Amino acid sequence: MFPQAIARKVGLSVAALSLSVALLLCVLPAIAAAQTPGNFATVDLSAAPATPTAFQNVTVTAVSYTADLSTSYLTWYKNGVKAAEGVGASSFSFTTGGFGSVTAIIVSVKTQDGQTIQQGLEVRPADVNLNWEALSYTPPFYKGKALYSYQAPLRVTAVPQIADGNGVRIDPSNLIFSWQVDFKARQDLSGLGKDTAVLKAAIPFKETSVTVTVSTLDGNTTATKTIVVKPNAPQIVLYRKSPLYGLMTNMAVGDSFLLTEPELSLTAIPYFFDTGSPAENMTYLWSMNGSTVAGVSGNTLTVRQTKNAAGSSNISLSATHTRDMFEYGNASVVVDFNGQTAGGALLNSRP
Repeated sequence: MFPQAIARKVGLSVAALSLSVALLLCVLPAIAAAQTPGNFATVDLSAAPATPTAFQNVTVTAVSYTADLSTSYLTWYKNGVKAAEGVGASSFSFTTGGFGSVTAIIVSVKTQDGQTIQQGLEVRPADVNLNWEALSYTPPFYKGKALYSYQAPLRVTAVPQIADGNGVRIDPSNLIFSWQVDFKARQDLSGLGKDTAVLKAAIPFKETSVTVTVSTLDGNTTATKTIVVKPNAPQIVLYRKSPLYGLMTNMAVGDSFLLTEPELSLTAIPYFFDTGSPAENMTYLWSMNGSTVAGVSGNTLTVRQTKNAAGSSNISLSATHTRDMFEYGNASVVVDFNGQTAGGALLNSRP
């Protein structure tokens, strides 16, 4: 009586209701069958190295979590030509071409149950070099490379070797650069054409890791490189300042110095500090024989022999950066007056 009662309430005939129920019972098995997962196997390919350079050996490996590749027959094709085959041959090695070339790799897998699976990838060789430059102070005519020191800025420039299909090198302004510093993505440094990154280390005494990934606009060609730069302590070096020759940077003053002239001028040069000049953002504290020299704040100190005096004086300097607390340095020299045992006298400071 229940179906008939429902039919009368909604205005349907018993026959129509019975037909609807029958159709529903027929459709449900079909839906259930369509949602049942099939037995189709899949295979994935990976290349090592993932971003090879030109004329480099590359190994492509096939991996499947739905098929037993150890018992399957694998056939490898390179640029459409059969290159290797065999049961369980789950890897294939080859050498890339020059920049701008494309190597197409396809694997065909025939499983024990008769399934055939195909997968492919394209390998496009590319490379990128990283050049770093410390934005730290060195004096004029200094022939060495400025060292990366604690809290000093570091400039890293990426030089990509990525070519188009004709072998023509792509201009860096048309490439995308993604930068990482100490394994953290730096969106502020990344973007189209951003081949240079200027940065400061988060931890002053720790080495800094810099990674760049360069890719074409379509994302088909990618190159990655990482460098690790170790910081150094900045240094204070003392030089003589001659009235005739000026600052004599060709020879630093050693641990001791024999004064044979009436006076001596010492100039401190702050190597590898985060400064544009010896006077910028720097504080100098001179001492003689353990006592602070009052009234001298520059990086040059002049001492003069007292009449009929002989002996030696210990001159020391402590230099600090006014903003970067971990940038500091010390230097000292023993000035010998005629090789005897007495003291010298402070004259003045010459900036």
